[in-house]
Amino acid sequence: GAYTVDIGGIAYASTTPIRFIPQDKTTIFTVDSYEDRPAWNTRLNDNTFTGNMEVRYTPVTSKLWVINELTLEDYLRGVSEPLDSFNREYLMTAVVAERSYVYYHWLRGGRHKDEFLTLKNSRNNNGDDQIYQGYNFTQRAPHITEAVTATRGQIVSYGGNSVLTPYFSQSDGKTRSISEVWNYKQSDYPWLVGKDDPYSTGSLLGHGVGLSGKGARGFITNEGWDYRTVLQYYYTGTNITVVNTSTIDVRIGVYSISR
Repeated sequence: GAYTVDIGGIAYASTTPIRFIPQDKTTIFTVDSYEDRPAWNTRLNDNTFTGNMEVRYTPVTSKLWVINELTLEDYLRGVSEPLDSFNREYLMTAVVAERSYVYYHWLRGGRHKDEFLTLKNSRNNNGDDQIYQGYNFTQRAPHITEAVTATRGQIVSYGGNSVLTPYFSQSDGKTRSISEVWNYKQSDYPWLVGKDDPYSTGSLLGHGVGLSGKGARGFITNEGWDYRTVLQYYYTGTNITVVNTSTIDVRIGVYSISR
C-alpha cells in the first residue's frame, strides 16, 4: 500500500505517487527497466523522455504505470506514426490528425481516465492509441519536429468543436464509416463517412475509418493537395482551427507492471 524510493541506498516511503520533476527542460530521463527497440536496429532503445515522470499504481487494472507527463506539442515530436522520410505536406497532415486525436481525448479527461492517463503509447502491447517513442525518436526525426512546429495548435473541428480523428495505413480503395466498423451512431460522427480512396489499393491495413495514410500521400503527390485539403476530404465537412496548446500537459502511459 505504499511506494518506496531508493536513492543512493537510502529508502523513502510515500502513500502518494512518486513524481520526478526536472530542474530545467534540458533534463532527459532514462527508464532503465524499459525496452523499446526498433526492429530495424535493436541496438537502439527508445527509453528516454523529457518532461516529468511519475510512477503510479492504478487499482482499477492492478498495474503500476510509468507515466511521462509533458506538453502536448513536445509529445507530438515523439510520436512515430509517420516515417520521418515522408514529404513535408504529408507529415503536416499526419501531425494535425495526431494532435486532434490527443486533444479530443484530453478535453474529456483522457481516454484512460480510470488509469490517470491521457493516452498509452502503442508499443509492447500497450493498446491502440498512438505510437510514442520519446526523446531518442525526436533526435532521429527532425522533419516530424518541423511539421509539429509548422502546424502548432492546429486541430480538426466540426461545427466549431474538436473532433475524433482516427487514421490508418491503407484502404482497399474506399474508407469506411464509423458506424460500419465500430457500430457507433453515425449521426454523432458525421465527419467520419466512407470516402473514395483512389490512390490506396490492395489489402486493407488498419480499421479503415478516417484518414488513409497511403491515400493521403497519393492525393498530395498526384493532385498537388495541401495538408488542409487532405484533412478536409477524409474528415468530411470539417475545418482546421487553432487552439492554444501552450498550457496543455498530457499524461502518456509508457509501460506498466502487473501486480
